[in-house]
Amino acid sequence: MKKSGFTLIELIFVIVIIGLLAAVAVPKFLTTKKNAETANFPEVANQIVTKATEQYSFTGDHDLGKIIDRDPDLKRYFNKIDKNDTKFRVAKDSDDFNITYKKDATTTYNCLVIKAETYDVNVSSKATTSAYDFNITELNTSCNQD
Repeated sequence: MKKSGFTLIELIFVIVIIGLLAAVAVPKFLTTKKNAETANFPEVANQIVTKATEQYSFTGDHDLGKIIDRDPDLKRYFNKIDKNDTKFRVAKDSDDFNITYKKDATTTYNCLVIKAETYDVNVSSKATTSAYDFNITELNTSCNQD
């Protein structure tokens, strides 16, 4: 009588091969994912400036932190970066927005800095008012390179 099936040695051998493939593929996948998330800083920076300009023109609000938190796509993007990678830090306040990258204990890079800068606008010959302009003051696209 001939039995069909695999022996225990054959099954263990297949499991070891799958484990080795996973051990090689998973770290590469995670690195690629991190690089992809941070590679589009220029597009995201332009999106923040556009949204901030729109928000300011409609409501007069110049708080970059609030603007980012109100936009679901931007909020999800930055929360993902801030939580998934301990080397990145996202800081938002009313007048500026920063993403920093800590390469090691002594080296930190600014990846993205956007500032809400105030300037005076002449409303009439006697009156001026303040307005805001949103500028990318620093953009380092190589932040994710170790």
